[in-house]
Order: sequence, then structure tokens, then C-alpha cells
Amino acid sequence: MNLWGKPAASVIVTTRNEEKNIEHCLRSVRNQTVKNIEVILVDACSADRTVKVARKYINHLVVRKCGVAEGRNVGAKIARADVLVFLDADSMLLPETLEEILKAYKRRGVVGASCPVLPISADIRYVSVYMFYNSMARVSTILRKPQIAGMFCTYRRDAFEKVGGFSDDVGILEDFHLSMRIGKLGRVKFLTNTIALTSHRRLEKMGMRVPDRYLLAWLRLMLTGRSFSLKWYDKHMAR
Repeated sequence: MNLWGKPAASVIVTTRNEEKNIEHCLRSVRNQTVKNIEVILVDACSADRTVKVARKYINHLVVRKCGVAEGRNVGAKIARADVLVFLDADSMLLPETLEEILKAYKRRGVVGASCPVLPISADIRYVSVYMFYNSMARVSTILRKPQIAGMFCTYRRDAFEKVGGFSDDVGILEDFHLSMRIGKLGRVKFLTNTIALTSHRRLEKMGMRVPDRYLLAWLRLMLTGRSFSLKWYDKHMAR
């Protein structure tokens, strides 16, 4: 990281007991073609070796008992870059991903950017679920109603701050809710010349119940402006 100026981007990762995934995630960030990257880890008091494994890859560490939305907001507050990157601990980036993302921000009026996300597994069942998400996300940005998942999303800092960051009171899908609010301030681009990768662990554990229940939560968000609570998530999806 350039110690004498702003980093090109600040990557914010939230964790809780992600010992098995965090090194792959952070190594993919450090292997970017863009080297001037600030990495911030917000850990929700992990009981495993997550923090110990992550230390050699990060610039800043916050240990705080909090949910994902709050953790991302905490990381954003200490970030120094003008572009904020939110990445799930079980996700990874191709080496050129952030370079392509940063190019998008050179275009006038762009306040957010993301790209297709595919599962690490080549199982057609898992791939089809993510292909559906990618198609929906791309169309939503074309229609100026962006719906971008938090496993990998990026936003201009001033736009993020203007809308108040991730909402703690909207329930799950706070990531979609954020992208819709930021989309009112400018363009959110969905790039097609790079991809991110993510774990298929939830699909592997619960099968098609995951997309079905996320679809139900999304419909509620669209109709009411609020999704289901975290208690609902724990009961129906996190088991």
C-alpha cells in the first residue's frame, strides 16, 4: 500500500469463525494487479483462528461483536479510499477484478460497480443459481434499479455515506436495499469482463431451499421496503 497517499480502494471483509476460508479470500485481494489496496477486517469475536490467519494480509483489524451490516459500516468508517469494496470471507477475486472495477469509476456518474459471481464448484445445480442472480443483477442495473449482492459489491465512498451505509433495520437483503438506494444517486455498473468466485456451502448444505427462501425475502423487500428479520434467517436458512 502507498503510505504517502490514499489507497486505490479499501477492501472490507467481515468475519465470524471463517478460519477455513479467510486466507483464500485475503490472498486473492493481495494478488490483485492493483497493489495499492487497503484491507480492513472486522471480526465478530471469532472463536477460531480467523484473526490469527488474517493478520499478515490486513492493514486494519477491528474485533467487535456485531452483525454483517454493522460490521461493514464499521469498516467503511475507518477506510481511507474513495472506493469501498465489500467482500464476503468465503469469496475470492480474480487477479484483475479490482483493476477492472476501478476503471468503471472513471466514467462520469458511476457510484457503484460489481460483476458476475460464480460458485467455486462446477456443479450445474449451483452454477445455475448464480447464473440466475447474475442475469437479474445485470438487468437491474440496465433498468437503473440495481440489486447487487453483498458477497462482492463496491461503491463510491461519498455515495455510500450519503445514503447512510448498510441499514441495520431492514432485515436480511440489506445489501440489495443499499444498492437500490445508492442507485438513485447515479449509475451502478455490472461489468462482464471479470468475475468473482464464492463458496457454494449454503447451497451444498440446504439445496434449493436457499434460493427459494431468498426469493421470498426479495419479494417482501420489493413490496414492503423491508425484508425478513435475522431471527427468520436463523430459523429458516442458517440451520
